[in-house]
Amino acid sequence: HAVLAVAYMGLAVILMRQGKNEQALSYFNRSCDLSKSLKTDETPTTFQDIAHSLLLLSQGHYRRKEYDEAEVLLRHSMLIEARELWPDHPLVADSLSMLADLYRAQRQFREAEFLYTKALKIRQNTLGADHPIVATSLFSLADLYASQQRDEEALELLTLSLQIVENDPRKNEAQFAQSKTLLDELTQKARSR
Repeated sequence: HAVLAVAYMGLAVILMRQGKNEQALSYFNRSCDLSKSLKTDETPTTFQDIAHSLLLLSQGHYRRKEYDEAEVLLRHSMLIEARELWPDHPLVADSLSMLADLYRAQRQFREAEFLYTKALKIRQNTLGADHPIVATSLFSLADLYASQQRDEEALELLTLSLQIVENDPRKNEAQFAQSKTLLDELTQKARSR
């Protein structure tokens, strides 16, 4: 059953990417029904695969601004993660960050800040303070602060994010440019006061 649940979820993701939402939903539901019936002695990788697939499906809904659907999928993913993984697992941080993005898009800033902060702490604790994904978390939180005119807090986090990206040998140029642009905007804004 576990392999079949993962296969159905994989088909759902492929169909979702092809824009075949009705078919994707059918396979998604089959996968969820099977995953609910699985015993906890099934391999953790299977549950991780299902949770990750739910996360991917939620991203499709998020991009189409189908926030309610995205939230349902994210919360289901988080239920699986809470049951099957440890609380500080990186996949938990991914789900928290995605849910924060969703709340931010709906202007629920307090909830978004809480989730971004929690995801950042998990990533710092599990991956290390200098990991590129930590830089992404720092940027997300900084960008949220900047959108709320909390410029000093945003500048501090952006500076940390840029330091991580600059010191990474696999430097993510797009992330660097995005962080640098926001940093320049905030610096210019501070000078004009």
